[in-house]
Amino acid sequence: DITQNKRITEQVQQREAWFNAILNATLDGIVAEDNERIVFANRSLARMCGYESAAELINRDFSVICEPNEVARLREFSRRRLRGEHAPLT
Repeated sequence: DITQNKRITEQVQQREAWFNAILNATLDGIVAEDNERIVFANRSLARMCGYESAAELINRDFSVICEPNEVARLREFSRRRLRGEHAPLT
């Protein structure tokens, strides 16, 4: 039914907007990466890292938000998680 599909789509969009509002309202920096590429960053993280907007970080290598001496260690943690192994979050 088209009406039901439209209603479900609207509900999903509303929930997505709600989650984005929460994630962008916090003062904490939040980032999500996939295969070492940034797929989500909130405004606070962007500001902490010297960017005008979070959009500038999307699809960039996550190393742009890391201290240079921490990149190798954090890459290894990311690879362990992808293999399903235990790895610290930071």
